Amino acid sequence: MANLMHPAKSASHWMENELRAFNIRVVSVDTAAFFGNPTLPPAPVSPTILSNLQLPDGAVENEDRLFFEYLEDALSEGSNGAVVDFSTFLLRMMKYDHNNRRICTKKMSFNMAGQYVDAIADVCELDNFQYLLLVQVHKAIAAFYQNNLRRNMAGLPLLSQHVIAGITMVGTAPVFYRIPITMSLLDAVATGSYPQEETVVMRFVPPVQNTQVYMSKGMRTLEGRRVALQCLEAFKSAL
Repeated sequence: MANLMHPAKSASHWMENELRAFNIRVVSVDTAAFFGNPTLPPAPVSPTILSNLQLPDGAVENEDRLFFEYLEDALSEGSNGAVVDFSTFLLRMMKYDHNNRRICTKKMSFNMAGQYVDAIADVCELDNFQYLLLVQVHKAIAAFYQNNLRRNMAGLPLLSQHVIAGITMVGTAPVFYRIPITMSLLDAVATGSYPQEETVVMRFVPPVQNTQVYMSKGMRTLEGRRVALQCLEAFKSAL
């Protein structure tokens, strides 16, 4: 398969076939393997969020009100826009924009099979020189390309490899990824060829009692909400 050519596609159209074509395998791992610690930290959010299924009556903090309003929009509308709004608020509430970082939406491009194609990150965390986190895992190759482009323009040495953090939102249920991107993978994508080196992506689903309930209801349940927020807190330290 060394000379396999694969047609250029924007990242939004990547499916399982693209992963196989570029020798990418996704494996599910447990808490200890993903975070290096089997114990999740407490979620630094208010008891109002952790103990109420919906916005309680009476006066509440503005952040609590916004959490329940964005959550309800994402659950009731089910549209990509509502989920993006909820994801953006969630990352800001969890202080992912600390240390002069930004939470934003960005259009990126990268070279695939000799053509430049687009990858739009629904939500990403960005510092001065690199994309740190992408909500939607298949944008990681574009992020690595853009990170090196920024480093080159700043006179910094290029990265030969980098692990990019990823989150996919299944409704209001975050699933976490660690995505190792190398120059050899980038070159394979650029030429549309099959890389000999396998790329193994780690996938982590929050450790709830019932994964099917979590994937369908997300943060509508208190258990799903508590564990997802704990995972977001743990993930933040990896960026």
